[in-house]
Amino acid sequence: MLLNLRDSRDILAWSRMGTKMTLLNRIEHWQQKAARIMPPENTAILPARGGLPGPAFFPEGFGLQNPSSENWPTVMAIGHNFGCNDYRNEIDAAGREDDKATWRRRGDQLLKMVERLIKGRPLTLDDDTAAQIQSEVRDAQEFIIGSLPEEFAQAGRWEVECYVLPYVRERIPTMGSISEALRECQVALRGWYFPHFDRENTSNFGRGVQSHTAARGTFGKHLEGYRAFQSGVFVWKSEYWEDTSGRVPIGQKVLSFVGVILEITEFFLFAKRYYAKTAPDSTVHLTVRLTDTQNRVLASFGEGSLHGNYVCRESQVEADIECTAAELAASYDELARKAIRRVYELFNWNDSREELISQWQEKLVNRSI
Repeated sequence: MLLNLRDSRDILAWSRMGTKMTLLNRIEHWQQKAARIMPPENTAILPARGGLPGPAFFPEGFGLQNPSSENWPTVMAIGHNFGCNDYRNEIDAAGREDDKATWRRRGDQLLKMVERLIKGRPLTLDDDTAAQIQSEVRDAQEFIIGSLPEEFAQAGRWEVECYVLPYVRERIPTMGSISEALRECQVALRGWYFPHFDRENTSNFGRGVQSHTAARGTFGKHLEGYRAFQSGVFVWKSEYWEDTSGRVPIGQKVLSFVGVILEITEFFLFAKRYYAKTAPDSTVHLTVRLTDTQNRVLASFGEGSLHGNYVCRESQVEADIECTAAELAASYDELARKAIRRVYELFNWNDSREELISQWQEKLVNRSI
C-alpha cells in the first residue's frame, strides 16, 4: 500500500478543480513515482521493486542509522517486499500479507481515508459558532411561527434546519444571490415545489430571504414558511399534508410511508444543489425533524402494502446528517436513505428494505409518480 507524504495535500485541490483523475489513477501514479526512487547511498536499502500491491520502498531503520541525513525520501510504500533480499525471501516464503483478511481490511481503511481526504473533512462546531447559528435558527422559527395562523404552532409538521461550516455571516454576498440560488436549486418533481415561493409573501429581510404561505385551492389549506440566511443557514417548516388533505378521518394521526421517502429525498436534493452553488467547500449539517409523532402511524395511501403496524412512541423524531458539500453532491440519495431509515426505526419499522426506498427515489427523480 502506497503513501505519498507530499501529494496528499494536492488531492483535494485537484478534486475541486474538476480533475478527472480517479483515486486509482492517482495511486497508480504514486506507484510509478515510487518505483523510480533510489534509496540514499550507503544505507544498504535496495531500490523499489514492483509486486503486490505495488512498489515497496520503505526506509526501515534509516532514521536511526542516519540521524543527520538531509536526503529523506518523500514517498513510502508500506507493503510485503521492502527492505533487504533476505527479508523479501522470508516474506515470500511465509505468504504475502495482501492475501490475508487483516491486511485487506487495512487496505480498505486506507482507501476510505484517502477518499475522505478527496471529499474534504467535516469541520467541528465551536461554542461561539454554535451561538451564532442558533441565533439565526431562533430568528427563523420566530418568523415562521409569527407569520402563520396560530394553529400552525400546534400542528404536526416537517422541519428542516441546515447550516454550513466554517460559519461566515455574509457567505452569500447579496439578497439577490440568495434568491437566485433558491430558484435555481428549487426541487420541482411533484405538484408542489420545495422550497415554495409565495407570490405575495416572499421578501428580503436584514440577513437573507424569507417566505410564508397559507395556500388554498388545489392543494387544500397548507401552511409553511422558511428563512434563508446569507451565512447559509436555511430553516423551513411545513404542516403534514396528511393532516390537511382531508383524506384522513379527524382525530387520526398518520404519516405516509412513501411520503417520508419523497419528502426527505427532496430535502436532500435541494441541499445538494443549494450548497454546491453557495458553499461548495463547506461542511453541511442537515436536521430533519418531525413533530407531533407520538401515536402517529405509518400508512399507505394506495402506494403499496405495509406488512405491519408501525407506530411512533416518541413525541418528536429527528435525523441528523453531517457531511461535506462534496459528499452531499456525490451521495445525496444515500444520505437521504440514512435519514429515512432513521425515521422508520423511530416508528418501530426496523426491517425496511433499501431496495424499496431506492425504487421510490428513482420514481421521484424520473418524475414517474
